[in-house]
Amino acid sequence: MQFQSEVLGKQRVKKKEEHKSNELGLRDRIKQREQRMHEWKQQRRNVLSWRQWIKEAKVQVLVGADQLIPDLAFEIVRCLWKQVMLMDDSQILEIVRKPHSLMLEAAKQGNLRFLMIIICSYPDLVYEVDENQHTIYHFAVMYRHLNIFRDICCLGSLKDSIVQNIGKDGNNILHLAVKLPPADRPDNESAALHFQMALEMSWFERVKRILHPVDAEAKNKEGKTARALFTEEHRELRHKAERWVKDIANGCIMGAILIATVVFAAAFTIPGGINDSGTPNLVRRASFTVFAISDTIALLLSIFSILMFLAVISSRYEEADY
Repeated sequence: MQFQSEVLGKQRVKKKEEHKSNELGLRDRIKQREQRMHEWKQQRRNVLSWRQWIKEAKVQVLVGADQLIPDLAFEIVRCLWKQVMLMDDSQILEIVRKPHSLMLEAAKQGNLRFLMIIICSYPDLVYEVDENQHTIYHFAVMYRHLNIFRDICCLGSLKDSIVQNIGKDGNNILHLAVKLPPADRPDNESAALHFQMALEMSWFERVKRILHPVDAEAKNKEGKTARALFTEEHRELRHKAERWVKDIANGCIMGAILIATVVFAAAFTIPGGINDSGTPNLVRRASFTVFAISDTIALLLSIFSILMFLAVISSRYEEADY
């Protein structure tokens, strides 16, 4: 009976809510729905806040350039561009291209907000190229600007026509991705060389995913594919990373051998000695059990570490290993 009464009560409440919603006007119902959606988004934002914080931190580290420019500077750019848009197309192109291409210079610096202000009001400037037929996205790949590169995926069908541009030397956008970052980039060389090599491999694979498989295997005028050019371009960095990793592994393996030697000797040096029957004198104490277990774990882990470092030292250090 109690269960039936609860069900009937819920049905009455539901009917009252439906009746109230029917009495509301269309505008009020839309507002009510928007309010519910806002509350749901707020709850979801609170749940994912820590993930978003980590994501934003990564973006600030990777995208860099336009994060340091004040918002007021972009407001000035927006106001100036509105005045430029009142001119003829020939005058606009002359301002954009002379003395240097504004679009390509902004792409070199990774200034996405500036590019969005220009492109949103004049989309044709996406096709702006330099003397080597390189667009802003080719410069984003060359200068490792992740924020501009990610914008390629939002272009839809325009993406294929832009990324398939081939330079005078026959290099496509994947050939440009294999080249090391320019020397004027502050983060072009990391102290951890194996980590830099891993980033180079990750960047190459990321650019490769936006191309058709046929274009990814295309050759330039020198008859080299992007993969072959990557191996040639990163040969010195790979050797440096190999030496760096081996030096670290050699130092670590010496420490692991030292630990293994000490704990191995401790395993045969029984604290407190043994009695006439060969039984340790402290075998009944809890401290002796803790010592025996700890010494065994230390010996096993040190041996495992030695084997791991030997595997690192004996590795072939191919590109895929990174």
